[in-house]
Amino acid sequence: ANKTVTANNSITLNLSVFDQLSNITNLIIYGGNSSNLDYNNILLINNSIQNGSSTNITYNFSSLPIKPTGTDGLLLLMHFDNSSTEENGTHIKDFSITPQTNGTCTTASGNNTCPTWNSSGGYFAGAFDFDGVNDYITFGDVLDFERKDNFSFVFWLKPNSTTDQFIVAKQDNFVAGEGYYINVGSEVSFNLINNQNTNSIGIATSSASLNVNTWYQIVVVFNGSSNSSGASQAANTKIYVDGVNEPTTITADSLTATTVTSESLQIGCREGCSFARFNGTIDEVAIWNRSLSDTEIANLFNLTAGKYFWKANATDSAGNVNNTAIQQFSMGTAPVVSLVYLTNNSYLNTR
Repeated sequence: ANKTVTANNSITLNLSVFDQLSNITNLIIYGGNSSNLDYNNILLINNSIQNGSSTNITYNFSSLPIKPTGTDGLLLLMHFDNSSTEENGTHIKDFSITPQTNGTCTTASGNNTCPTWNSSGGYFAGAFDFDGVNDYITFGDVLDFERKDNFSFVFWLKPNSTTDQFIVAKQDNFVAGEGYYINVGSEVSFNLINNQNTNSIGIATSSASLNVNTWYQIVVVFNGSSNSSGASQAANTKIYVDGVNEPTTITADSLTATTVTSESLQIGCREGCSFARFNGTIDEVAIWNRSLSDTEIANLFNLTAGKYFWKANATDSAGNVNNTAIQQFSMGTAPVVSLVYLTNNSYLNTR
């Protein structure tokens, strides 16, 4: 691996692909902080290797995809890579350990249509493009949160608009509806609701502004176990943009009743999808049943000092897969050179 360490803790991975038999249909690069590299470690997918060509691929390895441990409180993990045999364009796999909460959508006409899967359009590999008209993913009646719960939301997004748009929501379209939602526009906001007007918690960033066509990592952390009678509940909510705990403004702080709802958890719009539908790209959505720490959030956004591993594999038109050896490096070490020949006379050169 040819590695260039930059000031923001990123490493450049260089890969040369030689398609001598003109039959490479899919190339995947994996990366992680252990040598156990699987579907949870996909960094890049390339389906456009030209037949008979020599292709140089450069990937800026700056963040790790989320990988479940089974003991970290992870409730939902959507990589949006469409890489497992258990997922496709209408069935989206939850990679959290158990119980899994898979997402669905349909290509039928009307308000329930699938976002477009983009194999190389994500922050990590694939992602879903939402059209702002009628695209969303639904999970059914799952993952309710109350005002004394701890929980965290993490996702990457690239908006096409700065108007108010729902990213993650479990609430119906009416003001009186219980539930929660995360909204982005010129700011990022979170609301936990019994009644939107009279009984809710609301918080919004006061200085972070999002630009179109730019990737951002958004994190919402709620520490409900700190809530007590007479104390500010909204003050126990934090919003992070690109690893930074942003200054916020409290927009509501009157929640005293239940927020449980039978509405579906959705990505891309709120139940009914009548307005504020997301227009842009969403990747790597995760929900925990605990409050992530500042250190955990910083580590999710950027690589830290330590040992890392990566590999690549190529799939041909017959379904045969050839892998490079697993490459190991540490931040700041000198490059290591190796050449890996593949058995189908195509080869990957990892420098």
